[in-house]
Amino acid sequence: MIYPFVELIITTKCNLKCNNCSNLIPEYKRGYDVPLDEVLKSIDVILECVDELSFLKIHGGEPLLAQDFAAILDYAASKSKIKCIIVPTNGAYIPSENDFSAMKRNNEKTKLIISNYEVCRKNHERLLQKCCEYGINYELSKEKAWYEFGDVMDYQEDENTLLNRYINCQMRRFPSYYRGKLYSCSRIANGVYLGLIPKELEKEYDLLNCPSDQRKEMFFEFAKKTSCNYCGYCTMNNVRSHKSGEQLI
Repeated sequence: MIYPFVELIITTKCNLKCNNCSNLIPEYKRGYDVPLDEVLKSIDVILECVDELSFLKIHGGEPLLAQDFAAILDYAASKSKIKCIIVPTNGAYIPSENDFSAMKRNNEKTKLIISNYEVCRKNHERLLQKCCEYGINYELSKEKAWYEFGDVMDYQEDENTLLNRYINCQMRRFPSYYRGKLYSCSRIANGVYLGLIPKELEKEYDLLNCPSDQRKEMFFEFAKKTSCNYCGYCTMNNVRSHKSGEQLI
């Protein structure tokens, strides 16, 4: 099985507090790093289930704030099944020399995607200079409007509405792996972890803790999903757009 994309959440630390963050990161009272041994095991678990992973996104929070970012990148890049690694950054943080060196070592597989938020542009010249100095493969994203996903609450919608929302949602193309479990998107992953979305609404795809001989079957079941009950806590298909990266006061 060639699987197109998985984002691996390695930290909830962030140096911004964005209004309408799709990942719900401002809801954390204090950000934290997922333990390194768990992250490395998670990479192994994901790769047990596929023959090839086209894209692995190392995600946060702000992933470059993770203490073990370099070790995680080195480990992921060493896996032949992973063809490309994406590292998004909000551009407000200048990585450590250790992290720049890790990206340089793994430049053939890794691409740093720098968000073009207005609030972060004062750092761009220095960040881009460092990327050039280390020969980092990077892309400065075009500024795009963000969608509003609505408050995290039960919108009391019928089954057909939820089905259509899931089918038409762009975020479902980017499933998240967080604390050993697969979710349809990072908003759901963080919402369930924080207790904002009841986990009982849907079966948990706990790859990390299920018997190893059942992992591939569980992954296939997740990949074939055609609906998601957690979508009742989102208004993705009724969205309005607003300026990206706006900060909460």
